[in-house]
Amino acid sequence: FLNALRDSFPKAEIHWIIAKGFEGLLEGHPMINKLWIINKDEWKRVKGAGTTIKELRSLFKSLKAEKYDIVILSSILHEAKEPVLMLKKAANVLNSQGIVYINVPNALSLHRRIGVAMGTLKSQYDFSERDKKFLHERNYDLVSLEKEVKGAGLKIEHKGGYFIKPLSNSQMKEWDDSLV
Repeated sequence: FLNALRDSFPKAEIHWIIAKGFEGLLEGHPMINKLWIINKDEWKRVKGAGTTIKELRSLFKSLKAEKYDIVILSSILHEAKEPVLMLKKAANVLNSQGIVYINVPNALSLHRRIGVAMGTLKSQYDFSERDKKFLHERNYDLVSLEKEVKGAGLKIEHKGGYFIKPLSNSQMKEWDDSLV
């Protein structure tokens, strides 16, 4: 992903927000100019609400000072308590020509349809054990995602799908490394 981003925007300054505990994946990466580390899992805990509010205000204040060409919300919107607010905050840190790129898991995906057919999910919108583990708040289809994007006052320039995943993560986890 970073290679494609750098190829498309060779002079771009790339900032990346990453959840605490995963920063080791990107720290010191030569294509990333600034790494913002957030305590996302703590933010969802009621006990840490006061600290969370302070951290979020500080983060958004720092981000807003930057003014970005593109904000990428990759696999995060479905975890947000208030996704429309998150989209509005993303729009607020853009320059006048900036765009927000969003990708989310698809509730109508092939592997979720198979899950319903196999009886491991009651409906495609139900939460799997993995969804619950990762604190998902919702499962989007294109209609529900479009509604929230428009609700945030954003204009949709392009939409589509590109990921085919015929098996669940737990099924793939059991595979031998030689198959992956």
